[in-house]
Amino acid sequence: MNHSANFFKSASVNDVKDAMSKKDTDKYILFCTGKTGSTHVKKWLDNYSLHLDFDDRSDGSEQQRDVFSCQLEKWNGRTQRVLTNEELQRGVTVGFIRSPFEWLHSLFVYNNTPGLAFPAYPDMKVFGDVNFEQFIEKWFTTGFGERGSHLLPSGVVGPGQGDFHRQRTLMHWSVVDSEGKIFPDFLIRTEYLNEGLSILLEAANVNVKATGRSNTSRHTTDDSIKSAYTPSMIKMVEELHARELESYGYTFTGPIDNHALIDPNGVCVRDFSLEYKPDNS
Repeated sequence: MNHSANFFKSASVNDVKDAMSKKDTDKYILFCTGKTGSTHVKKWLDNYSLHLDFDDRSDGSEQQRDVFSCQLEKWNGRTQRVLTNEELQRGVTVGFIRSPFEWLHSLFVYNNTPGLAFPAYPDMKVFGDVNFEQFIEKWFTTGFGERGSHLLPSGVVGPGQGDFHRQRTLMHWSVVDSEGKIFPDFLIRTEYLNEGLSILLEAANVNVKATGRSNTSRHTTDDSIKSAYTPSMIKMVEELHARELESYGYTFTGPIDNHALIDPNGVCVRDFSLEYKPDNS
């Protein structure tokens, strides 16, 4: 089995059309964790009725979530489930990945900017009163608990059960199966989000170019994010998320390839286990 993103291949419009032909479908199924630009893609696909929605709103929500499920039963959240083989054949499967360095910065800003993650609690910081450097240090050394919710007000429902365990154990776990194989038919990097999305649209005979999302499709790590990292912080992320950097194909400066759409080509995450990384907080 392949254990390096060096085995990723570039995928074309014709490759997507071939996948559609084999499954007799023009729909897409998305596998994604938060902060990868998946909501942007979902909205574009929904606009042309190209996205399969498996969210049954069993939690009472009227709004479709952008994180639907993963194929690891133990790792699914309260309202998520493993899709059946029959369901997987109803659409071309697409996963999303992002540089660990950019993803961690986005996670911190989103959750620790008061009022952003939880507008009803405008003073709340999910990770507590820490700066980005302190966040990375704790993410590396102990983690933030099952939900990172130890500082949430009483009664507030935090991120899905085990979210920060899962993400600290294997970032973008939603694109990996129980054997550690990156299973979707195709992958899109957040760094090439609009380019990859445009290929999906063209394959479905929608002849428009995707636009929007100024913080995506940059191709390299943003300079402002680079400057937020000290050498010691870079080393901590490189150590903790070495498998992701290797398997998904990233360095501190960004992706190692320029593929707008990726054929995972059988790549597997080395030393994968269904067990969460221990949390020592």
